[in-house]
Formats: sequence, structure tokens, C-alpha cells
Amino acid sequence: LLVSIVVATMAKKQQSTRRERNGGGAATTSSSIERARQSATKRRGRAKNNDADSSRRPSTTQLLFALVAVLAFASLLLLIAPFLPLPTSNLVGSINDDEELLKTREFLSNFVCNYKPKSTTSDVDVDGYCHPKLVAAPKERTQRVAHDDYNPELQLSSKVYSRVVILQQWFQFISNKLFITTNKSIAIPAGELVMRLPRPLQIWDLDALRDEFIQTEFLGLSDVPLVTHRETGNPLDSGAFLAVHLIRLIHGLRGGECNDSESQECAQPSSSEWTNIRQYEQRIDLLEPYLDMLPAHHYDTTATSGSKAEDAHHDHPLIWPKSTLESLFPKYTHTYDLIVHYRRMIQSEYDALGQSSKVFAKNVDFSEYLNMRVNVLSRAFGVSATEHDSGAKWPKSEEAANDSLLDEMISYETSNFGTYLDKSHSSSFKLRSMSPLLDMYNSHPNPNVMWRYNEMTSSYDIRASNKYSLSPGDAIMVSYGKYTEGHKFAKFGYVNGDGSSPTEANLAVFHRPLGDVGLGRQYSLL
Repeated sequence: LLVSIVVATMAKKQQSTRRERNGGGAATTSSSIERARQSATKRRGRAKNNDADSSRRPSTTQLLFALVAVLAFASLLLLIAPFLPLPTSNLVGSINDDEELLKTREFLSNFVCNYKPKSTTSDVDVDGYCHPKLVAAPKERTQRVAHDDYNPELQLSSKVYSRVVILQQWFQFISNKLFITTNKSIAIPAGELVMRLPRPLQIWDLDALRDEFIQTEFLGLSDVPLVTHRETGNPLDSGAFLAVHLIRLIHGLRGGECNDSESQECAQPSSSEWTNIRQYEQRIDLLEPYLDMLPAHHYDTTATSGSKAEDAHHDHPLIWPKSTLESLFPKYTHTYDLIVHYRRMIQSEYDALGQSSKVFAKNVDFSEYLNMRVNVLSRAFGVSATEHDSGAKWPKSEEAANDSLLDEMISYETSNFGTYLDKSHSSSFKLRSMSPLLDMYNSHPNPNVMWRYNEMTSSYDIRASNKYSLSPGDAIMVSYGKYTEGHKFAKFGYVNGDGSSPTEANLAVFHRPLGDVGLGRQYSLL
């Protein structure tokens, strides 16, 4: 503002000087008056000859006032910059007052990105990796591509830098909206490695099936009979045991001090048998940050009014109260049926597990199991493991390392293994894996990155799509698979809403009472 005032004063002084030079001063002699008249006549002649040029040429005063306006506008933008919402992500801004956001940023920045194996003897223990251009967006619980001039350390120490970066993001955002995408700068070229997730950070359903407690209590590998659905008689899906395994690890980390993480006092301490996780003592500390990041909000799904029902509106639809579900979806629509049958399947799993194991029933209530089962449904990625996959053999004991993976999978009687295993295609096994960081990326049918399980390193390799390069400010988008909007909403809790998902028409409406809504052998009355 001070610069603007000085420039305006100089312009006014220059204009006054010009008037005096053009005859504004007093004439003292007749000769002076005559010379002034002659000079004026000449100027009028030149003005007639150059009238067109002078009308097009801005005066010095106009240029100075334009400069003043630009400086004033720039000053105004810098003043209001801190109050502008960021158009792409909160890459800039202090989160020092929020412990949850600080924990999320730490996880996004270090858990996978800075993982280093303790030993190099194992083929599966490779370095974790994140592209240098990736930056944590803790408020979105994901990663984005950083802007070229983004410097987190500098922005924390310089308010001016923060304001300039905010304005730069807005100008780039507007430019990308007005012009074609080829004008966008490329931060990560197509096909380049974006992230690598090593096997020791993954938690497979195969790990859960190897859990000694699960084998003893549920899989019929001891005197206890195999656990099955009461209505169908079918074995449980391996995802159910993965959910139990995750809960056991979390309770084991708490040391059996409390069953309910939300209560202040323990009504009943967990049993030592349930919290005994010595089998995983070598990796439990490594997995603790991920287990701590898993969503763990429990709501009363029977609530029909009050704060609990209102809060549930913002959670996964499988955790919504029945009144909310019925108010949003007509009965017997495909989405309604999917949500209802997913809930029936999870309730049936919990009942079967509780009837088979008193230890499980004593230590896990339905809301906790429901929450973790939703985590498995919505966050697990597929693994196509082969007989020679080192990741499938890890971390088996030395005496069991040479056993056939096919024989092992046949021994696990679940709805996707055991007698249901297609032995004619036993060269690969369709497993599931909880995948830290990868499960925090959003999904779209037209993703900008592609994920693949690398059998050589037993890691998930995420690369920029061959069709798209990544530009500054872009969010990482993967594909969870081909799902209709209704199925996607029931399983993952969101929709794209842009018409990109495949459509589906349910013509066989008579299948609804029998429970055939696309859940396969996980839970079907057929």
C-alpha cells in the first residue's frame, strides 16, 4: 500500500510539471507570449497529424495508475489468501493442534514410505517406497502429488510462502479448469513407480488361517467341529477369520486390559488365551501403527433417534440403523437387499463364531466384530499367490516351509478354500490382504494409477497408469474392481456419481427371498 501511495504522488507531480511546461506559467514579456503562441500552433499541427497514434498510446499517468491497481490487487490477494480454502488438498496449513491429524500424517509419510527391512535374508523383505512427489494429505486420509514449489519445512517458517503457495494452487486450479489437460505440468510420468508395499506390512487371510487360536477354535483342526452358518450350513468365508485375527492382534496390543476401547473402566478383562499373540511377537510392533489407523467407530445399529443415529449417517451403510436405511432406499431394491444381506451374513458369522468359541463370545461384542468385518470387506485387496510364491510361505516355520501350499489350502475348510477349492486351477490361489496405505487411496473406474501384486518380491507395486501422467495436486486414484453404484455403496460406502460405473438391472426378482444377491458362497441360501 505504501508503494502505491508513492507511485500515485509521483504521477501527480509529473502531471503538474507537464502543465507548466506547456504554458501554464505566467508570461513576463511580449516576446515570451509570441513564442508561446507559435509553440502552441506547432503543437496543434503535430496533434492533427498524429491524432490516431496518440489516441492509441497510453499516457505515463495511465501506466502508473495501472501499476498502482495491479500492486493494490496483489496486496489484497496476499491479505485474503489465509482465508481461502485450498482447491485441491490441504498441503499447506498447520495441523499442530490436532493429535489425530498429526498421527495420520506420520503414518502416511513414514509407515510404508520409509520402511526398511531388518535383514536382507528374506526374498519378501524389500524396502518400502513412495515417490518423492507424494505428500501426505492427512485431512483426506490419503496422499496427493505435491506441487513443484511445495516445501513443508519452509511453509512452517514463512507465512508469506504459505500465502503465495495458496494463491499458486488457486491459479493452477482455475487454469486446469479453463484449458485442456495437456497444459498441466507433469510431476510423475506415466508408468513410473508410485508406491511399493512390502509383504511384512501386509496382513493376509492366509495369516489368519495360520493363527493357532483360529485353527483350534474354528477350523475343525482339533476336537472342535468346523464353524458354519446356521441357516445355510456353509463354512464361513476366510474374510470372517481375517476380521477375528485383526481383533485379536489389537486386543493383544492392549495386553488384555480392556475389552471396550471406548469405556473408561474394564467391565471384564480379556482372557490370556484370547490375547496370547506370542505367535506374532516378531511383527506385532511393526503392524501397530496400521492397526491403530483402522477405523474403529462403533454405533448402535438399532438406534432410531438421537445423537447415535445421527452420527451413524456419516459412517458405513452397513453400520446404519435400520430406520436410516429404510428412509433412503425402498425395500427390495438391489442396494437395499445387498446391505440387508451383508448384515445378515455378518450377524450369522458372529453367531456361529460365538457358538463355536466361548472365549470369542466373551471377548468380542457384535459391534466390534461388525466394524472389523466392514474394514475387511471394504479395505482388503486381492492376492493371486502361487505355489512358489515366497509371500505365501512367509512367515511359516522352517519345518513347514517345504509343505505344499495346495495341501495347506485344502485343509482350511472355508467358503473359498478347502473342498470349494478349484483343484483344476490350483496353480494360483485367490487370497485377500489388508494393505496399508494402498487401502487409503480412493477408487474410480478410470484410475490414474494401477496396482499389481508382484510375485517376485511379494509386494504390491503401484504405478502411474500408462494412459495418464500425474500432475501437481492430483489425488491417487486406484480401481477396486468393476462394481455397480449400488454394490459399491453397499460394500465400500460411497458412489462415484459421475456415470462411470457399470449399470445393472435385476430381472430375477424372485431370487431376493432366497438371498442370492451376488454374495456367492460367502452367504447364500441357494
